[in-house]
Amino acid sequence: MRQDSDDLLGPDSVTWRYLGDRRLALFALRGVLLQVMHPEVDAAVRPDSPWVTQPWIRSHRALRRILRVAYGCRAGVDEARRIRDFHRPIHEVDVAGRRRHALHPNAFYWSHAVFFEAVIPMTEWFGDPLDAQQRERLYAESRQWYARYGVGDRVMPADWASFAEYFDRTCADVLDHTAAAEKTLQGLRAPRTWRHPWLPHFVWWPFAAVAAKFLWFIARGTLHPAVRERLKIRCSAADQRLLRVFAAVVRRVWPLLPRWVRYDRIAREALCRAEIDTPRTVVRARNDPQQYEDLATQWWSPHGVFAGLHWLAAVRGDAIPPAPRPGAVLVDLACGGGLLAPHLTGKGYRHVGVDLSPSALRQATDHGVEAVRGDVTRLPFADAAADVVVAGEILEHVTDLPAVVAEACRVLRPDGLLVLDTLADTPIARFLAVTVAERIPRLMAPGIHDPDLFVNRAELVRECRARGVELHLTGLRPSIVDLARWLLGRGETVRMLPIPVTAFVFQGVGRKRAGNSRSGR
Repeated sequence: MRQDSDDLLGPDSVTWRYLGDRRLALFALRGVLLQVMHPEVDAAVRPDSPWVTQPWIRSHRALRRILRVAYGCRAGVDEARRIRDFHRPIHEVDVAGRRRHALHPNAFYWSHAVFFEAVIPMTEWFGDPLDAQQRERLYAESRQWYARYGVGDRVMPADWASFAEYFDRTCADVLDHTAAAEKTLQGLRAPRTWRHPWLPHFVWWPFAAVAAKFLWFIARGTLHPAVRERLKIRCSAADQRLLRVFAAVVRRVWPLLPRWVRYDRIAREALCRAEIDTPRTVVRARNDPQQYEDLATQWWSPHGVFAGLHWLAAVRGDAIPPAPRPGAVLVDLACGGGLLAPHLTGKGYRHVGVDLSPSALRQATDHGVEAVRGDVTRLPFADAAADVVVAGEILEHVTDLPAVVAEACRVLRPDGLLVLDTLADTPIARFLAVTVAERIPRLMAPGIHDPDLFVNRAELVRECRARGVELHLTGLRPSIVDLARWLLGRGETVRMLPIPVTAFVFQGVGRKRAGNSRSGR
């Protein structure tokens, strides 16, 4: 069979980032059911197999062995061969008299597929969903991982799209309510029948009863719809809502836990050997612009680390009136991924965005922004070229505030509008934006701000006034109800409400006085 390069599995791989994550244990029962529902697997499973008498413990042990394969490099190949040899003597004769073997390609590959596929629902429900590129990478890594077993790969799909089709087709047309699946379901209804290899039964079975209900709750909500239908499993709307609330809590709490809680020991040891701190392989200085390249996939995610920028973009859009003339120009300083664009629809502006991040500018272009790569302290525009200048969440990132204000006011036409929002240079802003927000998962990227650059409000007003713009400040705060719903995964956006206090996030709006334009550059 074809052997893939060993370059894929390693510290930077998707597999190493997620396979050792203890949240994968939440899908133990789901994995067992998907495996034993396959007719080829069912035919090779004895009625007294640990897969049906000890499903949770057996799947946990199997996962540990698989972790050694995926994280073990050369030792992983040896462990894979031991797993293969362990399965050689496992065979049964089905009711039709046909000999069924655990190493049958259909059965063995499906068992492998169920393990690595569980990463997809785990990240969708309890973490950050994998994008298309990450899924393709995960699948390519799974091919290399499977090659370590040294068995035939003729049933293995060629790429992620083919695998997704294979998985859906298997769930819909191949999986069945087999004898092993029924035995597993009976164990769920009577967890007293589950056995632990070394705990006394009177100690083990109460825990098993709770574990059975909990894992069944997860499995019901995350199984493929065709599988639920085949097993006649009912998952009510109330069940789905409860699962979403539980998942939202896990998503928020999990990153706050120490690594020894979040990762299995095998994964932790491999990651320590590679001298990285999972899952972030690069630690950047505060306010490093390169972070925006690292987080490029987050720009348009409603629950990503840039979600707060979407909320502020909506407030910015509300402050901008319709274009005063045909061909009016709006210059968007540090436009990022173009988040302001949806809020300018129908207002008649030529939306020109300036940013230093190539990946952000590409996304801004996709959303109708005329993207220009440039520095906000040296704008590539003539004097009085813009009817509106927007500086959203940029002033707290620059080291030369007067230079940025001077450039913004220079390119603004007489009677043009300046709209900005930023963070105030106050203890409460530093506490909320850095100490608190950076510790709430996905609310703000850690290290994205340097609190020493937060904006002195009096200085900002003074600099604008000196350049002909009388700036009026308004404080902003998130709607508490909307924020709570968003944190629980129940809402897509959060309204930012005006308040008289400008000590945290504030917006500034002002018009340039007539007679303050200068000649073109």
